[in-house]
Amino acid sequence: MTKIVQMSASFMLITCAATLFAGCTATGDGNWNAAGRLTVVENDEAAKTIALRYEEGDRSIRYEMRLGPEMEAPPSAEDLALNPDLPTHEVDVRVLDADGRPFVTQMGGHAFIDETWALPSVEGFDEERRQQDFELVANAAAAFRTLELPPSLEQFRRTGIQIGLGAGADHGKPEVIEGKPEAGSPQGVVAWGPSSVVKWDFVVRKKCFPACAIGNHSAVTLRGWSSDSRIVFQAHSCNHGTCASDTSVMAVHCVMPGFRADDGTHSRFFYPNGCTTSYNVTSVWGHNCNDDSELQGRAIWYDSPQSTSGGSCNSAGPHDWAPGCTY
Repeated sequence: MTKIVQMSASFMLITCAATLFAGCTATGDGNWNAAGRLTVVENDEAAKTIALRYEEGDRSIRYEMRLGPEMEAPPSAEDLALNPDLPTHEVDVRVLDADGRPFVTQMGGHAFIDETWALPSVEGFDEERRQQDFELVANAAAAFRTLELPPSLEQFRRTGIQIGLGAGADHGKPEVIEGKPEAGSPQGVVAWGPSSVVKWDFVVRKKCFPACAIGNHSAVTLRGWSSDSRIVFQAHSCNHGTCASDTSVMAVHCVMPGFRADDGTHSRFFYPNGCTTSYNVTSVWGHNCNDDSELQGRAIWYDSPQSTSGGSCNSAGPHDWAPGCTY
């Protein structure tokens, strides 16, 4: 096992490579970019886990990541030629605020690798600070681009970039944002005191797989909104391939019309709703990413768990295209 505490990325690589997985602990100044500092605070190569802290001024956020297997439908050679930083493995992510509350999550596979992770109750946060936290996630992408990690953990660097690209993106609701700034930008009037999610929606994203004439790869982002109509929580799925958080290659397919009201729990059914039947790229006698996306959309729409072994998860026909956003 290798553990590194508050260690600069470049020093970590040199020291741990030299010790060949022997225990090592050190401190350093972290990986700086123009805005802030990204520091590896925990790293276990054997368990394929990492924790990092990103700081700007007196604000900080924490990343926790778990590395899974190679994607069933990884980015194509053409995609990687255009963007070599695209992740090719399933990675689970939680981004936590300074009080330890998750506000961005990502599930790489059909369930979290760490069974203690779950979709949180999104409540008790300061709304202005939450907008600032989303800004930190977006700014941290630049620091992840220059982060140096052992080759076995390279997927974490790529995933940090991906999560940053999707932070607070795509409101997609003109009736909400007309006359309002985007999430993360300064607001004229801010609600003070503890805030909670009061409504939900979701976005289905897609990309061509492997060509537009053949079909889509799709994934879903669940979004929690405050009473002031600002996004204060995001949860992404990946569904065997590129995650919905990666807005560099995943285009918006549809946005759920309107909202679904929160029932007072400040949480929504989304994870771990992914099909448990065998994977089949065309969804013939099994399921593919589009079946997973449909399942996740239904779970959000009805706020209830869906069958992961029946229905579209075990259909006898192809499901080549991304599903819609109404049920």
